[in-house]
Amino acid sequence: MLTNLLKFSTIKLAFFTIAIGLYLIGASTVAKADTVAYFQDNNGEFGTIDLNTGQTTIINSNNTLLAGYGLGVVNGKLYFTTSNNSNVYGHGQLWSINPATGAATFIGASGLDYAAFGSTTNGLFTYVIGGPIASINPANGVATEIGLPEGVNFPILSTSNDSSSLYEINAGTGALSRFFASINTATGSATTLGTSLSSNDWAAMVYLNGTLYAILQAGTPNAPFATYTINTSTGITTQYGPVLSSSQPFILGLAPYPLPGTPSTLSKIGVFSNGSWYFDMNGNGQWDGSSVDKVIPNFGVGLPNAIPVVGDWDGTGIKRVGVFSNGTWYLDMNGNGAWDGSSVDKVIPNFGVGLPNAIPVVGNWPGSTGAGDKIGVFSNGTWYLDMNGNGAWDGSSVDTVIPNFGAGLPNAIPVVGNWPGSTGAGDKIGVFSNGTWYLDMNGNGAWDGSSVDTVIPNFGAGLAGAMPVVGDWDGTGVTRIGVFWNGQWFLDKAGDGIWHGTPTDIYYPNFGVGLPGAWPVIIK
Repeated sequence: MLTNLLKFSTIKLAFFTIAIGLYLIGASTVAKADTVAYFQDNNGEFGTIDLNTGQTTIINSNNTLLAGYGLGVVNGKLYFTTSNNSNVYGHGQLWSINPATGAATFIGASGLDYAAFGSTTNGLFTYVIGGPIASINPANGVATEIGLPEGVNFPILSTSNDSSSLYEINAGTGALSRFFASINTATGSATTLGTSLSSNDWAAMVYLNGTLYAILQAGTPNAPFATYTINTSTGITTQYGPVLSSSQPFILGLAPYPLPGTPSTLSKIGVFSNGSWYFDMNGNGQWDGSSVDKVIPNFGVGLPNAIPVVGDWDGTGIKRVGVFSNGTWYLDMNGNGAWDGSSVDKVIPNFGVGLPNAIPVVGNWPGSTGAGDKIGVFSNGTWYLDMNGNGAWDGSSVDTVIPNFGAGLPNAIPVVGNWPGSTGAGDKIGVFSNGTWYLDMNGNGAWDGSSVDTVIPNFGAGLAGAMPVVGDWDGTGVTRIGVFWNGQWFLDKAGDGIWHGTPTDIYYPNFGVGLPGAWPVIIK
């Protein structure tokens, strides 16, 4: 039975709550996960930009090759083109980019001069200066011209993660200036869709999840740049994000983040309420109804002191739900969100029964055997971890007991994660105590002081009843901390253990206020 401040953590992701009423309604759109894109600029910088907030994260700041003609994606790989004659490769170069480091690898050169570069789900495309559109072979960089020259002036091509449509903007001046068109990539012909574009100059376009975005300069010459959406029927633009910093170099290309075909590690929030589960499936921090998000109506209803858990129960890498009830575990093995009985799903009858204030934990414990996550229990500062995955306590010679990590700390709440900078494989333990975090960095289960382990002195202090959460808030695969407080979420996206406010960090003002007996949960 949990005391005042209910304490609980799961897998690399922690979740817990106190007995407060919660209800789900719309939340802020700050730092939406579905509007992040890779970018390149004319200073040779490569990184990510949140099109909703304008926040950029630099991955590589010193690669002048990246000052090319746009970004393109095919088969989950990222490319750019350039005609940089300061190197030996000559005209019409195709390069691939390592998205983790920004490092560029030369693929091949066509000998043609390019004016723009983009992609669809069907391949890579470019405009040849003075010529037509062309397709580019991603294996060798060879360009094949398609159709007749269009006579465009300073075009911009779109890059897409989920569309076979290719769009162009003529961003120059003169008789052919300022039109928006779709391009038939089989014939090379363009169909004008709009001619009254509410912008002055264009930098880059990217098609993300059904919406075409552009970084553009609106209004008069020398006006600041901002993010806009483009109506693909009319070419009319509508400002979407804030004005970009005046120090931001000219953005030349955008591409989907994460790359299409690349699984995202991004964590998403959810709520468990008296056996019902509500998951934020699109990662926008708001409840959009069961047609967009996900509700599991009954997994844990009626179980006394039911506490939700999430883990990879069978070693497949798929996270599924479960419930801990007074030392008994009920795990959804087939992922259908329903209890199908022990012949299909799994019941562990006793791992934690009788331990005072037993709190379930789940993780990939260092030194454990077998694939998947293992269960464990935190009891007043002592940890009991199932190392062989059989769901039974086999004693400390087989399983692991950590006698003291959190004992004596007021309102200690266990957390589990692969902490940035920690050593060794597997998940490490930690404790949250009234806004202070103590993280075991070397995985020995002992507090070795802040010179070896990590103390975060204030992320959640002063918020009465604040509860820690742990997850990957930006899809980079790095575990970061956060706090859930009365239905509000404060997530440390910057990863420095300090609350900076938005847009540096993430704030969801309302996902979870009001549902009876609600617990916040974190999923992938």
